Amino acid sequence: MLIGLTGGIGSGKSAVSRGLREMGYQVLDTDKIARELMETDQELRAEIRECFGLLAYQSDGRLNRQLIASTVFTHPSSLERLNSIVHPKVIEYVRDYAARHKEQTTIVESAILFESAMDSLCDAVVTVSAPEPLRIKRVKRRDLCSDDAVRQRMSRQLTDEQREQKSDLIITNGENAKISDLCLQVNNFLCNFAG
Repeated sequence: MLIGLTGGIGSGKSAVSRGLREMGYQVLDTDKIARELMETDQELRAEIRECFGLLAYQSDGRLNRQLIASTVFTHPSSLERLNSIVHPKVIEYVRDYAARHKEQTTIVESAILFESAMDSLCDAVVTVSAPEPLRIKRVKRRDLCSDDAVRQRMSRQLTDEQREQKSDLIITNGENAKISDLCLQVNNFLCNFAG
């Protein structure tokens, strides 16, 4: 099975995916896959250079993450363009991986699972939700940024309610939630889902 794991910024989906990995599940982190593909896929590199200019890559060949990040966060159209270039490659990677590993359950972690249409590859989707004030607090602590900066990033994602409507399982990562308990909820769901 291919199971989508999603949640908004600060929801704790990465902590849940780490817990599931510790339980023995194979977890594909789509952010990590995208970063690797932007470094190694020559076709993708050429498209990124065309979109962001020659400075998109540093002299050593590595992606100029600072330039890309500053551009996409100040120009939403650039973010849309980058996503339109990168997402198809990530989806292709996940599809190929799933085809080669049909015998195992694989978790696909993605903050933008629905926005990128990657949910269409998944047998089921799990959403990690958390109260907005707690999400803001977590991101501020992690990224050392302001409330406004967090809210701006949140505004570019679906709301928890929109995610939940499209999901097969919703787990709530509140203030006192234990990641191990959340992972057990996911595991129990997957065992029942597999039948």
